[in-house]
Order: sequence, then C-alpha cells, then structure tokens
Amino acid sequence: MTHDVVVLHRRERVALAAVVSERPSADGAGMLTLVAEDGARFAFPASQALVRTSDVPPPAAGEETAKWLARLRAEATRAVDWREVHARAAENASYDVGALAGLAGLEGSLGRLAAALASAGAEPWFRRDGVRFVAARRADAEAKVARIEATKLAHAEDDALRAWWPRRADVPAPGDCRGALDSLSDFALRGQVHDAERGRVLAAKIDVPEPDQVLEALVAVGALPVGVNPAPHRAGLVADFRRGSIDESARVAATPVDIAGREDLTALHAVAVDDAETTEVDDAISLRETPDGVEVLVHIADAAALVPVGSPLDKDAAGRISSLYMPESAVSMLPRPLVARLSLEEGVAREALTGAFRIDGNGRVAASRFFRSVVRITRRLTYEQTAEAPVLAPTEEASRRLVSVAERLRAARREAGAVLVSLESLKVTAEGGVPRLAVRHQATPGDLVVAELMVLFNRESARALAAADVPAFYRTQDPPRDPEPSADDPLYPIRARRRFAPSSVSIEPGRHAGVGADQYLQATSPIRRFADLVNQRQVAAVATGAKPPYRHADLERLVGHLIERERAVRSASDDRSDFWVARAFESRVGDTIAGVLSRAPRRGLGAVWVPSLCRELPLRPSPGWIAPAEGTAAEWRIARVAPWRGRIELEP
Repeated sequence: MTHDVVVLHRRERVALAAVVSERPSADGAGMLTLVAEDGARFAFPASQALVRTSDVPPPAAGEETAKWLARLRAEATRAVDWREVHARAAENASYDVGALAGLAGLEGSLGRLAAALASAGAEPWFRRDGVRFVAARRADAEAKVARIEATKLAHAEDDALRAWWPRRADVPAPGDCRGALDSLSDFALRGQVHDAERGRVLAAKIDVPEPDQVLEALVAVGALPVGVNPAPHRAGLVADFRRGSIDESARVAATPVDIAGREDLTALHAVAVDDAETTEVDDAISLRETPDGVEVLVHIADAAALVPVGSPLDKDAAGRISSLYMPESAVSMLPRPLVARLSLEEGVAREALTGAFRIDGNGRVAASRFFRSVVRITRRLTYEQTAEAPVLAPTEEASRRLVSVAERLRAARREAGAVLVSLESLKVTAEGGVPRLAVRHQATPGDLVVAELMVLFNRESARALAAADVPAFYRTQDPPRDPEPSADDPLYPIRARRRFAPSSVSIEPGRHAGVGADQYLQATSPIRRFADLVNQRQVAAVATGAKPPYRHADLERLVGHLIERERAVRSASDDRSDFWVARAFESRVGDTIAGVLSRAPRRGLGAVWVPSLCRELPLRPSPGWIAPAEGTAAEWRIARVAPWRGRIELEP
C-alpha cells in the first residue's frame, strides 16, 4: 500500500481513503483501489477525487489503515468559515480544492486536505460541480443560509412547545416557543390551508389535529383572546385593501352621479327589501304601466360602471371573491366608502343596471330589455315590514298587481320543473357578545316578490348572454336525486334539503333544475359577489352593444379560484353561525330540547333534527340505549356544548 490518500464524495458525505493500488482505465485517467475510514474496499476513478496527496504523515509501524486515516483526519481538520472564503471569491467563478485552500489561508498538502474535508460545509456559498466548486451569488447564498437558520429555530421552538403543551394549564408558554405558538395560532385561525402547514403538522404532533380543537385549547390558556373571530381568517378576508384600491375607492366615492347615456328613472317608485343589518344594498324593484301593459323592473346597483376591469379595486375584489356575513359583523368585498357610494340608499340617486320585463297571464316573459339607468329608492324595507303587501308599491292596487306577477312567475317556474321548497331558517345575530336566535319562515309578500324578481333578472340575463354566445359564470344544477318527501313527514325539512344536488359553476350555459331554467346565472349582487360583478359587466356590454370585457379563456382562468374562494367564504360564515348557536346553549347543558331522531346510532353517533334550530345535532347514545325508529319525536338532553367547534351534542 502506498502512503497516498484521497478525499472524495461518497454516499453523500466527504470521505478520506487510502490508495491501495492504481491501474489504467478506458479514459486514461486511472482507476484507484481504495480503503476508506470504515474499512470498506472499493474502486474509484482517480479523476473524481477532490484531492490526492502523498505528502502526509505516514502510518506508524503496525498501525491499521482505519486508525491511520482517523488520525490523519484529526490532524488535517480545520474550521473553515465559508462565508469569509466566499467573500474573497468571484461570484460564479469555478475553483478547485487547491484554490479554495488558498482563499481559506490553508497552506501545503495538509491545507488542501483540510479544505477538501471541510467542503461538505461549503454549501450554500459554493456549489460542487464534479471536483470543482462554483461560487454562488452572495444574495442567493445568504437567503439560503437564512432559510436554514429559520428551519433550525423552528424545530427548536416546536420542541419547546411540545414539551410545554402537557403542562399548559399550569405554566405560561415559555418565550422559546413563541414562534411555534404563533404557527399553531395561525392554523387555529385559518384552518386547513397550505400556508398554515407548520401549524398543522405541530397540531398533529400534540394530538389536537383539528383547527377548532386547537382554537378551543389556545383560548382556554389565554394564548388567543376569548373574543377572537376565526371566520375572516378562514375566508381569506383578513388582509387590508391595497393602497391603490383605497385611493381609487375614495376617488370613485367622490364622483357625482352622471346621467349621460342612462334612462332617468328617479321619478319611478322603487323599493329595496333586505335584512335590517344589510349594508350592501344591491337591488330594488318597481312596477309601472306602459301602453303594452304592466312592466316590472329590477334595478341592480351598477358596480360595473364604477369598478373598471383590471383596476386595483377589481384585482382586490377578484382576490376576495365575496363579502363575508357573520352574526356579529361583516367583511366587505369592496372598500366601505365605495360600498356606500354604490348601494341603493333611500332618497339618493344611484347608477343602476335595470331589467324591464313584461309578464303575460301565464307567468312567461312577453318582452324584456336591459339598460343603464339612474334610480332613486323611494323606500327601504325589511322583509318583516312587507308582511302587508301595500308597502311594495305606491298604491294598494299596484302592490297587489306586483304580488300577482310574482305568483304567476312562481307558477310558471313550477310548471317548468323548478323544485320549490319553502322551509324555515334560523336567523343568528350577535351584539355585544350576546347571541340571538330567531326562526324565520320566508312567507311574506316581500319574500315572494323579491325572490321571484331576482330569479327573473338572473334567468333573463343568462338567456341574453347565451343567445349572444357570451361567456359568464353560469350556475347549473342537476335534478333532485330522491322523490319529494311527504308534507306530513316529521323529517320533511331535512329530507327536502337532501334532495337537492349541489349547484355548479360553468363557463357554458346549462340547465338549473332547482330554479327551472335552461340557462341561469347570478347578477343581482355585484357589490358583494365577484361572479355577479363579472356577469353584470357582460350583461351591460350586450345591452349597450359594446364588446364584452371577458372571453372564454379569461373566465376559465378565474373559475377554479372563484369556486374555491366562494366555498371558503360560505364555510366560514356557516361555522361562525354554528359558533354563536352553540354559545347560546353554553348555559343550558343538562336541559332538554325537542327534536326528531333523524339517524339512529350505528357504531357511533346518531343525529337529531331540532326544528327550533333548523339544524341536525349529533346524538351520543347512552350505554344500553335502544334507539326508536327514525322520525320519532322526543325530548333530548343537551349533554355537551363546545362553541369553538360549533357543536351541541345531545343524549337520549
């Protein structure tokens, strides 16, 4: 054996090996037979060695090769500050080990050996390219070092949090787990999103894998405030509007109404009907006599005219996709000053996109047209205030005619196959931390008129766009999957809901079985829904003979994001309502509540339909309890309430 040694990369580490022999290879570079520090014997191309030298202390008499190599490594090992070495190098320049040793101030054969052995730590300052090393861009190297350090710190913080977690009820969180606690809080607030991955992994490690479980635990130990609201975070609406949107909103809000190119309808009696707490008033209705007969008009706030395509406002709205409504508050899709400027407020002239429709005796559209207008709302009403029909129009006779038109429209939709179900809903509000629950049956004249005229506007908008082969965010729905339940079925509300197939968003028109329309879209809420704003722009373009601003490809790029964001906002809103419903029952554990068994327990939880909450609640069976038949009405004990999970659990 010679006294030659080589340093090489082997099995993802830098190894020191002794040269046993050398023989020529096909490329003329030579093939070495080596013995490594672990005693392994193998062949290796001489050209791939980082460094080779015989100018090293020889083995002592009788010293084993492995011990000699270990001693040699110890003598040659030097601490190399690769950041400093890089500072003396030229970015993107290539260096062999000898040159690197020179930059590091290491001299002689042992110096070259030391540089080669230390080269495992050269990343990210130098990138190995065969037996040479290329100096990285300093900014790239520093960024990678920062990421490595951040990862190390994160692991240390995670370990500290895991150690503290079992003692969290007795000991405050230590400062060295602050970053981990922030990540856990982020997961609790935002839920199962990609950006909260660190928190999700950490939550699984401490055995609280669900966001609501983490939220509940963090509130309990004071790591999050009792009044924290996760809904805006989960809906992706917690970020502020960008500076450009705020500036543009202020400019638009100060813009006076311009009647040029619009029909002046300010003298026409117009009524807006909405919930009392609504601040984004998108729509209003009117009725008028024409030489050809009675005409109903639907006025929609003309957001398209004041929010240009591609503007900062438009980009922010496209990112948000929808306003978020919660029992205690709301987060708007558009900045508040712009919302106030667009909303159809009582007594104020506002730009609108109006649909005018003449309905025949069978509830079918005899004539329709869309046009830009200026309207002034005569009255703004709540649905409860429309229990007396005369408030919907200037005279009692006009109000009756408006209701009659709505009845004919509904009858025609039923004949066209619409699935019409009138079900109670639970209205959940909260003020000052106090929830209020009220069951509402949508059966006032205002409910009927507004529902039918909005469907009419949306259906005719879709028909106009489809006839012009203009893309839009159309809504489609398959027919019900199950037969209609009997009206006297105690589980009618839940079984009627389950019949409906989910609706879909499509760029191409298709049938919507639920509303009984061959084409359907939503365009009546452009202040609060981005899809409606897009559709309004398309309808306005067709109505005025302009070029539609969106092509098929434009909407194809948006539709996936739209569906995802609409789902997130809807889920966040529902979860927040569930929170307040559960909060209302916190003090009622042990009380009973009337309900109907909707799913008998089978190897787990069952379910009970609770009419007073318009909800199905989980049922945990008692040991040995024998479930009655589904549909059995009974009193059920409120066993557990977990507001942060939106959960009320019942027992027999």
